[in-house]
Amino acid sequence: MKLEIRNLFYFILLQTFLIRLTYSKEWEPLELANLTRKKDLVIDTNMYLEKSSQAYTNMMNYVLEIQDLKKFQVYIYFIDSISSKYTINFLLSSRKDIKKFVNDLAWVLLKGNVDADKNSLIILFSINDRQNRIRTGENVRKFLSDSKASSYLQRLKSKLQSGNYIDALDDLMYNINWRLTKDTSFYDFFENFIGFIFPSLFCLILFSCSLCESRNENQRDYVAETKLEKIKKISEKNKNNVNFIEDVCIICLENYTEQERNSLNQSKLNKENNEKEIKNTNVEKIENVIMEENKKVELNNNQIENNKNLLNTNIEKPEKNDNHINKNDNNKINETNLENKGTLFSNIKLRDFIYIF
Repeated sequence: MKLEIRNLFYFILLQTFLIRLTYSKEWEPLELANLTRKKDLVIDTNMYLEKSSQAYTNMMNYVLEIQDLKKFQVYIYFIDSISSKYTINFLLSSRKDIKKFVNDLAWVLLKGNVDADKNSLIILFSINDRQNRIRTGENVRKFLSDSKASSYLQRLKSKLQSGNYIDALDDLMYNINWRLTKDTSFYDFFENFIGFIFPSLFCLILFSCSLCESRNENQRDYVAETKLEKIKKISEKNKNNVNFIEDVCIICLENYTEQERNSLNQSKLNKENNEKEIKNTNVEKIENVIMEENKKVELNNNQIENNKNLLNTNIEKPEKNDNHINKNDNNKINETNLENKGTLFSNIKLRDFIYIF
């Protein structure tokens, strides 16, 4: 079992190595320069492009128009991979320097001819490395800047990842042809204007917001200062007012000296003590009045009981004769009883009043 697994592992390694040798080749700049001929405008090393498609025909027409109108020489390369000599190691990752590779290719291809280099346009796609680059000469760069070229390549990312290389190249050459052969001054002006106006508006909005915020802060500070000044004026007017210290805040007392605060606090304590004494004296007076009224009520009750006793004694005596009872005496007794009843009623009313009070 272990032997079968080992043989399978070796077989997979061998197949991957053969596939790499067959389909993935690392190219040197000199090898690509030797493949370039005058009639071959596009160098496709591994049949990445469908030459029978309409997109390939359109792409070739764009390239020929650039060469005829602007006299720029266009070189297009589709290769498997760049030579490992151009590998750059950075920490745990590594990548290949495609910029240096294209510069070396231009030097070998143009053989150091300065005029040819000024009018050259080299486009390279390294499929396995997932890298691409556009190199422009000095005269070409006047129409096609490096930023524009990189933006055109960035738009092809989705098509290149899906393997649709011919459509990606067709779109790229259409944009480059339009940039090199057409008058794009109005478009450039409009693009620059849009690129300038939006950042300017954004900066203006930020500046206006910060200005409004600073104004609000200054206004809040001014309002606070005016309130403090009012408080200080009120506190100056009420330095000797005892009632003022009861409702005043700490801010109002900031300008008072310690002696003034102590005197105000002492006066406040004296006022509270006086109020307590007045309350206590009033309570004592009320209690004394109540006690006096209770005494009067008790005396009246005693007098009423005595009168009742007298009446009872008079009733218990045998009546020998009705003529012995003097009418005047009966009238006096009735008058005394009425007076006693009146005093009793008045005392009851007074007592109730005292309790209610």
